[in-house]
Amino acid sequence: MEAAAELAKGAKISWVSMDAECLAGEEAWKAREKRGETIEGVSSVRAPMIGRLGLAAVAEGRFTDALALDANYVRRSDAEILWKGNAAHGR
Repeated sequence: MEAAAELAKGAKISWVSMDAECLAGEEAWKAREKRGETIEGVSSVRAPMIGRLGLAAVAEGRFTDALALDANYVRRSDAEILWKGNAAHGR
């Protein structure tokens, strides 16, 4: 929680947790609540929450068309790995 507060630089934080009761039970939470921070409990099923985030972004005018999206993969695709592997072996 402290790292998030540092990044927020004094702005109020709206917390979202699959276990809101656990977060609300933290001693530090009482001070955050007095500053106006909120916590919302959400289901462990992530799809509805992702949909809500997307809907909020669209309502704020933050969207793009699907053709303008650019994937940012953490690792190389299997096709790239296998193609380069085969090319390296003269196949």
